[in-house]
Amino acid sequence: MYDDGFWTGVKRFLMEGTITAAIRSISAATLLLITTAALSADDVSLGGVTTSEDGATVSYDARFFDQYSPITAQDMLRWIPGTADIVPDESGGGGGGGPDRGFGSGGDQVLINGKRFSGKSISISTALQRIQARNVTRIDLIRGTASGLDVRSDGILINIILSESAASGSGSWQAHLGNYGKGQVRGDGLVSYSGSRGSLNYLLSAEYGPYNRGDTSYEAEEFRDALTGTITKTRHSVMPKAHDATKLNASGSWTFGNSDVLNLNGQAGNEKETEDRYRVAMIPESGETISTLEVEESDEFGWEFGGDLVNKFGPGQLKTRVILTSEDGDSFNSVSRTSSTLGSLPGDALVEEQEKQTEKIIRSSYSWPVAQSNSFEVGLEGAANSLEKSVRLFEQEPDGGLVEIPLSNSDSEVIEDRYELFATFFWIPASNMVLESALNIERSQIEQLGLDVDNSREFTYYKPRLDFRWDLNGSDQVRATVERTVSQLDFGDFIVSFDADENRIVGGNPNLEPEKAWEYAVTYEHRLGGDLGVVSAKGFFNNIEDHIDLIEILPDVSGPGNIDDAEVYGVELKGSFRLDNIGVRGAVVDLVYMRRDSNTVDAFTGNSRVMNDTAKHEVDLSFRHEITRWRLNYLFDIGWRSYRYDTDIDYSQRELRKDPKVNFTLQYRPTDGPLTIYFQVRNSIEVANVRERTRYDGHIADGIPLRDEWRERLNGREYILGLRGQF
Repeated sequence: MYDDGFWTGVKRFLMEGTITAAIRSISAATLLLITTAALSADDVSLGGVTTSEDGATVSYDARFFDQYSPITAQDMLRWIPGTADIVPDESGGGGGGGPDRGFGSGGDQVLINGKRFSGKSISISTALQRIQARNVTRIDLIRGTASGLDVRSDGILINIILSESAASGSGSWQAHLGNYGKGQVRGDGLVSYSGSRGSLNYLLSAEYGPYNRGDTSYEAEEFRDALTGTITKTRHSVMPKAHDATKLNASGSWTFGNSDVLNLNGQAGNEKETEDRYRVAMIPESGETISTLEVEESDEFGWEFGGDLVNKFGPGQLKTRVILTSEDGDSFNSVSRTSSTLGSLPGDALVEEQEKQTEKIIRSSYSWPVAQSNSFEVGLEGAANSLEKSVRLFEQEPDGGLVEIPLSNSDSEVIEDRYELFATFFWIPASNMVLESALNIERSQIEQLGLDVDNSREFTYYKPRLDFRWDLNGSDQVRATVERTVSQLDFGDFIVSFDADENRIVGGNPNLEPEKAWEYAVTYEHRLGGDLGVVSAKGFFNNIEDHIDLIEILPDVSGPGNIDDAEVYGVELKGSFRLDNIGVRGAVVDLVYMRRDSNTVDAFTGNSRVMNDTAKHEVDLSFRHEITRWRLNYLFDIGWRSYRYDTDIDYSQRELRKDPKVNFTLQYRPTDGPLTIYFQVRNSIEVANVRERTRYDGHIADGIPLRDEWRERLNGREYILGLRGQF
């Protein structure tokens, strides 16, 4: 058992994170060598950094990054204070979240030439790895909202400006070899090539891997009688997971004679994942040993095509964006054991899933300037999403034959057609103030057709937004946002699914509705002089309607559903600093602390509780350091979070990451050329996650404890060695 206090977590973070984690990651001699070098490293020039007159935009010219010898645009962003949590390093990090709802007014906080990246399923981090640093003219950091951009943000926008004519015939490459535990030694690689031909700029890339190709987890579990505390069973598991993918990407930009610009992007690839779970359980009372093998495999082929066209038309600009995506995949999960006492599936079972997802989006808007530098934008977005999914459960007979077990709502197609009309007014009431007001009107229809379900519903939503920015001076800014949001539903929740971790079927809900929320946020930000860093404090409050959580779909079967309202509120503190003033030249440290409280009503018991899977405290620390005289840089990523709580129809639990997650990365250039040696250690202190669960006899509302379950999952250490370069 572990203390749930925040300061206990902070103490553990400080004692076992920044010092012990580093010592466990690399030898003490190497650590001492790097520390000594930090005190004597060359000064790092901050030339090439300019700030706009109103202080809202900080620009980093390409020459600023020469001291770091970057290969890709992602390498460049690592050395700008305040960007670590926006574009995570390859070592990990970054939030999750549900599916995106079309283009809308939100989106990634990274723009290319003032526009969103013409893709959706392609992560911005992956896209930045394909852009060569030599093709970047400058990088702008924009605080808050700005007129004429394709995305709105209540934080920082990163705008990467590429040269009008990319270097002809140039490319970059990277190749790695990783040890992911339990004999999993796998290689990966990425090569990209860019060039220009007249008015055409293009980028081609091929990836085999992906970069993170697997992991291995280890579990130890104890099961105790709820009344006597006697151990009734122990179980140990080894779970190697492998990820294989091959992807091809092509993008291009064509500038017409009238200055109109056409951007296109396409990607196609195949992804496979395999996870084996080797489990051995022992019953202390009888000495019986139960061996279990569970196999989960998935195979998915997907493609995406996107593009945008910008036309000069009359006094303004017409922008049109299109995205087409398709993902077609199969997966199966098999369970083989000598006893059916574990989990809720038959002793020998097979679960097969097939699904195909498609998405089509078109968004067109026209914006034009009005008096006194104000602007107005109107537009229309249409989207069609679909999911075809089939889930089949089989039990193996003694003679080896398979018998299918009927499942309700296991074969369906879900279709959503959505239209959204939007208008935005960008108003400058004073030289140091900007107010953006917007109204989106959305109408959608969701239809589900299947053997057991025939359901159709229509929805209409009004989504206003106010975004206010006030520059107190060149260094201080206050931002405030009020917005009505509607979540994008995961269509997989409409149909039954298989929970591989719990070995049971989860019910689908054909009547699921999107979450609606009023979201409020106020942010104060201060930039230090001389580009030495930035600090900010944000307070937020989200009032959620029709909150999606687990409910009772069928008797004793849970699944996703809409419950009573929920609230999420808290503060987020950020700091990003260069350490030149304290003698550590070329070092940047980022620290993010989140305090988040929540409240909702449990659908099973009717009691008030925190939201499922929501940590109250989260801390993320990133430290990166360039030692120019040695042509090397290194990076530490450290993350910790407090307890998360979950409730289901027959259990309640809490889960804690005992130790901070620590990744260490080292890059070394043996010469002044572009060749870089890359080394990384992930999970360098082998992070342990502890789960404490109370299982109930029947429904949790009956309050009859059955057993107490304890589980510790250890994520194994991973090593990656590679080379990166240009040609």
